[in-house]
Amino acid sequence: MIDSQTLADTLHKLNQDGELRRTLIKHRIQNLLVYSRGEDSASGLCRWSLLGYQYNRLATVYKELGLDDLKEYMRGYKPDSSRGAFTFLAGTEYSSFDANLLGGDGSGAVLKEFWKAGFAII
Repeated sequence: MIDSQTLADTLHKLNQDGELRRTLIKHRIQNLLVYSRGEDSASGLCRWSLLGYQYNRLATVYKELGLDDLKEYMRGYKPDSSRGAFTFLAGTEYSSFDANLLGGDGSGAVLKEFWKAGFAII
């Protein structure tokens, strides 16, 4: 797993080169739908769910760009085979998605690079 500062710096360079945007378009992942599954009793955080095909596309983007395995960045990662989804723990703010889904430090730097490439979390 790449540390959050190196990840942000790498994404910034990939954005400058246009590579992040091209890779997101290539794998048809420009919007990520996340669904709240309720509060996790152990952590007090919200358990969020990603549809399986969206998780797979974003994970492929991470691997193709040399960013390691997406699930390593996802706090409390769990596959949910009954729904064909993947879940993670995070708060309800976008900065929480930066830190608990995408691998940032909570400052929003990683999420900002994705936004600049045309990627949105809905």
